[in-house]
Amino acid sequence: WGQNNFWSITYMQEMTSDICNSVYTPSNATGSSVTMITDEATYNATVSGDNMPYVAQRTLYDYRGLDGTGSKSSPASGDNVAAYTIAKLADGNCWMTSNLKLELSTSQAIEVVTNSTGVAKSTKWTPTGSGGTNNDSTPMNGNTVCTGSGDSRKCWYSWYAATAGSGTYGQTSTDASDSICPAGWRLPSNYTTSTTKSYSALTKAYFNFTNADNSSHVSELQANPMLFTMAGHYQSGNLGSASGYYAIGEYWSSTADSYSNYNAWIFAYGNQYTYTQSTSYKYRGFSVRCLAV
Repeated sequence: WGQNNFWSITYMQEMTSDICNSVYTPSNATGSSVTMITDEATYNATVSGDNMPYVAQRTLYDYRGLDGTGSKSSPASGDNVAAYTIAKLADGNCWMTSNLKLELSTSQAIEVVTNSTGVAKSTKWTPTGSGGTNNDSTPMNGNTVCTGSGDSRKCWYSWYAATAGSGTYGQTSTDASDSICPAGWRLPSNYTTSTTKSYSALTKAYFNFTNADNSSHVSELQANPMLFTMAGHYQSGNLGSASGYYAIGEYWSSTADSYSNYNAWIFAYGNQYTYTQSTSYKYRGFSVRCLAV
């Protein structure tokens, strides 16, 4: 610990704004037009400033592991290791470019963070409740569904779970105070509450829009450097919209809907649209990505 170099850190929890800022902000190139660089020597020999089609990318580890039992002093090991790709993107932020795969359990307290600062809370959070219902009046803090293992592992979370129980059914307009992101990271905000730490800022940097685009950006969003996935969503214990023409990628923000007790803001994209300011029911199971604070 104590490293201050993008290329020398090992754990997600070592990321800081200074470390993220130690590599240049790339251009908005995607797909075959961008080159991913994964080692310091090549990066230093190739990149000399901002707005070049070269993206700094790393694999980092969440010391909490897949089940939340790991800690800073005793990081997860063996089959419990949780590895994530991260990259500096064109909005100037360092993002997870793979989805969170932390499985929540009502019997396991986990380290969570204050969302606005990414600082680990002194008290761990123990999820409450269990999933499987679409009843909004019963916040499912512990609602998580995970399948697969290793790089193929996928997890879906209710908004109550993504916000570590700090997001409530009756909450509107404001950001939830906490998240299940690793220390040093946060849930993206809705654009109306944060202009820089949001999916809207990301799509502004890459596609020059902040709200909705009725054109599909699937190929660019799923390619380097962002690597979004169409994981679909869980509702009432069933997975939907994960394959076929109507497949969709849906990701929680930290922000409750401005108008409805039932909903929170999400980023959603499919074959016909990209919405950075859509909303959906808080009980639904969506994917989670975090960005560095």
